[in-house]
Amino acid sequence: MSDLIDLSRNEFLFDHPLLVADCLPRLTAREICQYQAGTKLTTRLSQFHNIDPKFLCLFNGAEQTLKTTFNAVAHMPNTVLLIPSPSWEYYWKLSEAYETKAAPYHYREVGNTFEVDSQGLKETIKNAERVVLLIASPANPLGCRTSDSEIKRLTQIVGEKGHTIIDQTYVGFSRSPEQALSSALEELPSTLFVRSMSKYYGMPGLRVGYVAAQPDVLKAFSIMGDYLGFNAYSDQFSIECINRHAEFAGIAEQAMGERERLREFFSGLPGFKAFQSDTNFILVRVPEREYASYLMTNGIKVRTFPDDKLGDCVRITVPPKGIADRLIHLTSRFCTNSRIAASRPVDVSTQGGCLINAAAK
Repeated sequence: MSDLIDLSRNEFLFDHPLLVADCLPRLTAREICQYQAGTKLTTRLSQFHNIDPKFLCLFNGAEQTLKTTFNAVAHMPNTVLLIPSPSWEYYWKLSEAYETKAAPYHYREVGNTFEVDSQGLKETIKNAERVVLLIASPANPLGCRTSDSEIKRLTQIVGEKGHTIIDQTYVGFSRSPEQALSSALEELPSTLFVRSMSKYYGMPGLRVGYVAAQPDVLKAFSIMGDYLGFNAYSDQFSIECINRHAEFAGIAEQAMGERERLREFFSGLPGFKAFQSDTNFILVRVPEREYASYLMTNGIKVRTFPDDKLGDCVRITVPPKGIADRLIHLTSRFCTNSRIAASRPVDVSTQGGCLINAAAK
């Protein structure tokens, strides 16, 4: 389906400022043909976050960061990695690939959001000899964010038993104030923060991620910079994005506006439940599993969880207004006559929704 709108991968669906301004980086022959001894991006990130460059390390995407840390945990004696459930299934694939001893801790559904079962987690930590606690905040696919005060409390529970990893891949899409990375590093000295340039800055194809932590924590997870340097193009592209942070903040504001509009729409439909979100997607409980098939038949793909605790839910990447309007229109038609909707494509050619070709965390 050539005009498929893919809302299943949490990719950047808005106009990218660097593409609109036609200001893509141009590399010199030296930058292409020679190894790069250092990276300007580390310096720019340290300025942006107001932290010492020695607290930062670049990676080929946040995925590579997680691979490195999971492998490190696998070699920590008598240590168990605590992974939230439900969460991104790739966490578990990594733990299996690196033979990392792992155990789940759980979220509780509270109203229209999710919260960590702190009491159960406390008991799990108490019974373990050594732990590394993985916190996804904001969480994928739930969309919820663990408050700064709760994160501080959880890291205190871990205490001297180990470390905490906070996956902040989806940071930047919250209406609530987000703690500055500089102050978080001071308050949580045994914590490793994982960040990505993919979601907020819309550059998943260039694979840029980074970690921030105290030097002793970086050492504990065997994290060090690349000897032969970093990708020169990704380095320059990332710097230009950070320099245009205000423009991306405006796009994030648009995304949050569409997210709330969609959440309000779904919340008003019989049998649907849209959960609060601090990300670029929303999680929606649906009355019929055929809903996702119906959308697919009509050119929109959403994320499903057929073998998961969230089997009655779909995850929808927040799109620009035109596509959101189309999604609303199709969902309204589904609700009007759901018995026949799954087998009958709907003519939406007059809806004004722009079509995109999108290919994930």
